[in-house]
Amino acid sequence: MDLEEAKNEVLEALFEKYKENPNLDYNIAEDIKECDHEPHKLGKHLVSNRWVKNHQYQPLDGFVCQISIRGINEVAPEYFESNVSVIVSVLKTTGVKQNATALLGLEEADFTKVRDIVEYMERKGLIEKPTYFALDAQIELSLEGQDYYEKNKGGWLF
Repeated sequence: MDLEEAKNEVLEALFEKYKENPNLDYNIAEDIKECDHEPHKLGKHLVSNRWVKNHQYQPLDGFVCQISIRGINEVAPEYFESNVSVIVSVLKTTGVKQNATALLGLEEADFTKVRDIVEYMERKGLIEKPTYFALDAQIELSLEGQDYYEKNKGGWLF
């Protein structure tokens, strides 16, 4: 298996684990046993491309990390885009600031997911700088987010 295939396999496994519990660090050594790649070497590749975060090199060829926003976007770009369409639509329709956790229908325990989606939207310029408090974020649509809504509203089916 080449490096690109190994990268995709690991990122897909990390994404599945992220969906179960985004707060845990995972050792990729188990996911690459059949790939013929060393965890440290593959881990370095993942880090250099910013596909993982909170990484640690472990003794005896372990590499522990979490998937990053960029890593999720690499293997599952629809994850963010589906959430973006919901949030942009509700924010445009209501015209007021909203709590992101409620908009996404998530629990406080899912704050890492909420934060990642909010950061993704902020980086794209779709929302103004969010206000974080406790385990939530209050967000409002930016002018660019309003333009995004107008350009895409016809293609969204909920």
